[in-house]
Amino acid sequence: MTSKASSKGQVSVFPDPEYSGAEERFIGIGETDQRRSVFLVFTLRRKDEAVLIRPISARYMHKKEIDHYEQETSKTQKRRGG
Repeated sequence: MTSKASSKGQVSVFPDPEYSGAEERFIGIGETDQRRSVFLVFTLRRKDEAVLIRPISARYMHKKEIDHYEQETSKTQKRRGG
């Protein structure tokens, strides 16, 4: 069985210095078209002139993670006056 999750919406991207070593890692948080929250870890690779995304991990987020992310996002927006 194959499942497909796609997103045309906004994805928030953050550096991941805790796990960056020889290569810089990033965390992406977004939502699928089916409104499921996803957590991505990836790095960028250069091949000739192209910059490629190399996924390290991708999974659906747990309820606790979603709640934490939404709470932190809300705090950030309040500080920015949004």
